Order: sequence, then structure tokens, then C-alpha cells
Amino acid sequence: MELLHGTKAINEARRIIRHSQSIPMINVDPMARDGHAPKLITISTAEETILLTPARTPELSDLFAEFELFGAYKAKELHKILIKFCHHAPKRWACLYLTEQLIQNGLGVETSIEAVANRYGFNDLPDPTTGFEELIAYNQMLAQIVEKQIGALRTNQLNLVSKIEASAIAAIASMEIHGMPFNSEMWETLAQRNETQQKTLYSQIANHLSEKASQQKLGEMDTHVDIDSDKELKSLLAQLGFEVPNLQKSTLSTLPEPLGPWFKEYSELGKLVSTYGKSFLKYVGDDGRIHPTFEQIGAGSGRMACHSPNLQAMVKSQEHRACFCTDENRTLISADYAACELRILAEMSRDPFFLQAFEKGEDLHARVASEIFQKTVSKTENPELRHKAKSINFGLAYGMGPAGLARTLDISKHAAEDLLNKHFEKFPRVKSFLEDNAQHSLQRGFAQTLSGRRLAISSEQMIDNRNAALRLAKNMPIQGTNADITKIALATIAQGLEQYDNAFLVNAVHDEIVVECEENQAEEVGKFIKKSMMDAGAELLKEVILEVDVEESRIWTK
Repeated sequence: MELLHGTKAINEARRIIRHSQSIPMINVDPMARDGHAPKLITISTAEETILLTPARTPELSDLFAEFELFGAYKAKELHKILIKFCHHAPKRWACLYLTEQLIQNGLGVETSIEAVANRYGFNDLPDPTTGFEELIAYNQMLAQIVEKQIGALRTNQLNLVSKIEASAIAAIASMEIHGMPFNSEMWETLAQRNETQQKTLYSQIANHLSEKASQQKLGEMDTHVDIDSDKELKSLLAQLGFEVPNLQKSTLSTLPEPLGPWFKEYSELGKLVSTYGKSFLKYVGDDGRIHPTFEQIGAGSGRMACHSPNLQAMVKSQEHRACFCTDENRTLISADYAACELRILAEMSRDPFFLQAFEKGEDLHARVASEIFQKTVSKTENPELRHKAKSINFGLAYGMGPAGLARTLDISKHAAEDLLNKHFEKFPRVKSFLEDNAQHSLQRGFAQTLSGRRLAISSEQMIDNRNAALRLAKNMPIQGTNADITKIALATIAQGLEQYDNAFLVNAVHDEIVVECEENQAEEVGKFIKKSMMDAGAELLKEVILEVDVEESRIWTK
């Protein structure tokens, strides 16, 4: 097959795309997936393929603008290759990998390309790494598989959520490409200080235990007792009269002073040194920035996951967050939804009290507390009652039961049950929605978000742990709708930022979105992000308006 370039290649691509009902598939030569510039790009429909040389075809951008939707097996990887070497990529992707996750309703089934192909009756998938003919046959087979996936999406009413995922791929790839700004020197200094403090505290605890043992005439003790050995530490504590059931931080922190506070601090320092110490610096890219990997469907609810490193679980320490800082004249815009999941609960339950509180911009937690406890409550008046109401509200949104609420508030299970009952008495629509929707989900075998995303709940799950299945059925529609809204916002923001000079997405932590931009554009960019996030909410929520909190800082503050 002839290798085309320039206008001739683009015109031929237009021809095969227009003459086919299938979504065009894109692929690159195998070497490009190992970090090399692609020597060829294949564009295939189910019937035809063209090969073109990207280095001699700058008109690719025109093709991507004209036909916005293209397909690939793992589209995010291909998007990053095209952006890096060709500077342009499609706006939306039909990703076989993500689409299959949607179709399988979060069951966790095998999603390798071989497994996906076999599931749709394609048992002899060509190896695209062995030659041009195999690459062409492989790409055309992908186009045929996507056609079958589209049929499955329609059957399962997953069209809207598939569009959400297709539009978010470019935005998520952009976050990985740009990465978070980072100050390695500041981090290393902080890591060294924590290591030194940990070693000092280790010696303090070991010496103190040795002195206590000597005073109680337990024999000659080594001044360097290995307190990191669970067996040795538990044995020594028992000899000293401290019978502890386990060596968890919460248990050791209850020991008499100074041991309790020391052990608590030692545990906290241990986490900082092991997870957020010098080893963290291995994630710094050649450009000095942190480039994590985002799993677009990282959980059955549709939430994203993050790893290498996991910025979603980044320690809240102000000193550590300060290491994520921009250069001079640059800034970070952090925007997150205010009480998003409670607003979704209000939308789904149609509870008039919740709806009215959000419509009037009232403090929902204070209003709920006032209703339950029949007292005036605010952030300053009876704040402990507001805290209880807040725990109940969010607990219900997360599918929490009496046992979970008891642990959160450090009260008895009976007291937790009493609080929940009072809540349900005052807000019966919330209770009926949660219980009725959960039961319906168990009966039909899946929970569902407002976009139509599904999470299967198997009969085995219900048999093994019905309470856990019920919690999942209550929580998934709320948490999943939150994830859907955030992905809609990411897609809108990524495209809209193109109108600004050097502004781009750098991070997303559940319903928080972080953008880096020029400092002199911060106000305008912040307004654009807020509007985009509110508009995204309006696509799924018809009764409740989402609120967005926006902060600007040179460091990652949230």
C-alpha cells in the first residue's frame, strides 16, 4: 500500500471516512509507542485504510477539526503521542478500552484487546507489530469491534455516559502531559528534616523504654530497642505493664505521656518519610514537573484514580502542598464543587427542605441540625450540633449506616441509630429515596447515575454481604453522578482554555479541578472555570444549581 503525505493523504482520509458508517480508527507504528516519533499513521474504517507520514502531513489538524471523533483501543496513550509529535489530536475519542468498561457495568472483567475482540466474535486478532498488512487488518478490525460496541451502548442506554467519557479523554491526557509544577529542592529539604526528626524521636522512645525497663528491674536493656519490630515492641510494652491489643497508631497514642504523643508523632513521621520522602522525587520529570497517570474509570462509580504518584491522596500538610508551586508570574486556579454530593442527593430525592436550603443559599448542615435538635445552630452557635448534622448528611450520601456514623462521631451504635432515626423523621423523602432506589438497584442488578452509568451488583455480593451491597447501591448513583459532572467540566475547560495563552489543566482530585495560567489572566480564567463547572452540573441536575469555590495561589492550597 502506498504511503501518502500532505494534501493527498488528507483528501484520501476524507474520502474513506465519508464513505463509511464506521468510526475511523487511528494507529501508529509500534516504535512510536516506545517513545519515538511516529513514522506512519494509519487511518482505517471497517472497509479501508490509508497510511500517511505525519512528518510530511501538517494538514492533520484540518482533518481532526473536520471529523472530531476518532477511535483507538487505548485512546489516551495515542492522544499523547499525537500531541507530542504532531501537535494536534482529535477532540473526542471512541476508546474501546473505556467503552468496554461501561458496557460491562464495572464488573471488572478482562479488558485486554484480545479479550474484547473475542467477546464480539473476533477470535483471530492480527498482530499489528509484525508488518503493514497486519497493522491494516488490525485497525480495520478495531473499527468493526467499535460498531458492535455502539450497538451494546444503545441497548443498555449508555449513549450519554459514553459521550461524557469520549469527550474527557483529551482533557485527562492534557493533565498528564503538562503535569503539576513542583519544587524538588524544597521537597528534598523537607524530606531530610522529617527523616532527622524521625530518627531523633526513635531514639527518644527507645531510650525512654530502656530506662523504664531498667527502673522496673526487667534486666539489662539495649538502649537501641527496635521499636519498628511489632513483636519486640509488643513484648516490651507488656513487660512494662502496657497490655495493648494491637500496635495501631490509634492504640499507641492512648498510652500515658510522653509515650502516647511520641508514638503518634512517630507514626505520622513514618508515613511522611516512606510515602512523601526522598523516594517521591523519582516521579519528577525531565521538565521538573510531576506527571501522574490518571485512570479515567478508576472505580465502578466512574471516579478517576491516580497513580505514579497518587496526587489524589497527597498529604494535606501545608509544607508539602507548598512544594507544588508555579514559577513567577504564573498561578494555580483551584476550583471545587461545594457540597456537590449533597446537592445531587437533593436533586435525586426531591426533598423540599434540602431543595429549598440550596435554592436560598443557606447552610444546609446548620438547618438540618436545627430541625433535628430543635435548637438554633450555626458555625458559631452550637457548632457541635452542626458537626453532627454534617456527619449524618455526608454519611447518608456515602451510604453510611449506624456503625459507620458511630465510628465517625465516636458515639455508641445505639446513639448513632437514634440520630439517623431523627434525621429520617424530619426528612422522609431522603430516607425513602435512599432505601427505595437501593432496593430497586438490587432487584435489577445494577445501580445507576443520572447519566445512565451502571455498576453491576451481583447476586453473589448480595448473598455474601447484603449490607455492603445496599451501601453500594445507595452511594454509587450519587458519587457516580458527581464523577460524571466533573468529567463534563474537564472536557469543557480543556477546550475553552485554548483561547488563553499558556493556560492548561494540571490536576483533578475527585470534584476539584486545578488549572495553571498566567497571573495576569487569573481572574478571567477563574470566572471561565467557575461557569464551565456550573454549566456542567446543569447538564445533569435540573432542580439544583451547583456552587463552585475558586481560589488563586502560586501554590496548591486545597
